[in-house]
Amino acid sequence: MNNNRIFFISWLVIPVVLVWLSTNYLIGLNRQTKWQTENNPKESQAQIQSATDVIDENIQPIKWNGQGLVTIGFDDAWNSQFGVAYPILEARHLKATLAVPTGLVGDPDYMSWSQIRMLSHKGWEITSHTRNHSCNPTDMTDAYVSEELGGAKVDLKNHGIIANNFVSPCGVNTPNIINTAKEDYLSLRTSGDGYNDLPVTDPYGLKVQAVEWNTTPADVASWLATARNKKQWVIIVFHQIQNDQSKYATSIDKFTTMMDEVANSGLQVVLPTQALELQVAAPLTPTVGTGTPMPTETLTPTITPETTPSQNFNGL
Repeated sequence: MNNNRIFFISWLVIPVVLVWLSTNYLIGLNRQTKWQTENNPKESQAQIQSATDVIDENIQPIKWNGQGLVTIGFDDAWNSQFGVAYPILEARHLKATLAVPTGLVGDPDYMSWSQIRMLSHKGWEITSHTRNHSCNPTDMTDAYVSEELGGAKVDLKNHGIIANNFVSPCGVNTPNIINTAKEDYLSLRTSGDGYNDLPVTDPYGLKVQAVEWNTTPADVASWLATARNKKQWVIIVFHQIQNDQSKYATSIDKFTTMMDEVANSGLQVVLPTQALELQVAAPLTPTVGTGTPMPTETLTPTITPETTPSQNFNGL
């Protein structure tokens, strides 16, 4: 009798358990986060638009009373920026901007698209850094510049990211790069050393303070003090965060101390679009140029080390 009762109960319970497991599995698939979905030819426009909506919600205008500002920037989308730098910033509630050369995404030592989308979802601003990161001025024919700047913007858009700001590889700053950037982006960041006036007076000549292996936390503290005292905007740029002593790398210990300096500086940490919007009352809108076709909708500002990224790479 007991055996029959156990058999009967099992016959009732097992199907219920199987239905419960199947339902939760399907719910889990539907709840998959946007940064977990690697881009592929089957990725729908609805998925791309959904990711863009999330990124759009992440950037908000800042309250500004004339004080100095600081931006933390990372160039090239190195793995160490995601694996090492991101947790250090997250622990201090700091956001950053990431300049992505789209043709290198997924290569060894570089981030994947899912990692880049995750940073966007977490409040980082993604900027365009061309497709192939050429630093050779002789490569910069009109056709090449149009393909590299316009193509990178399209690549990012196809992965759900609207990039309204451009970072020139190695600071290469030829006239056609400047003109194309003015057509397709809100700003052009070079590798020129210095600070930026507020409100921004030259969005296509943004200056930086670039961190190299010999840069010290005291140097960073000095940059922050200058921005604070002169009420300017300082953009501090990093490359690889690792202990290999290469020219553009930063050791993990020094980087951690530098982020403490930023967190304790009293300066507001902002994303590029937030600082750039201070120059006008209305949101900025880039003009679509005549190079590589851009997305048809109106583009508005969103929030969303050195190993050679390319054979021509020899700097920032």
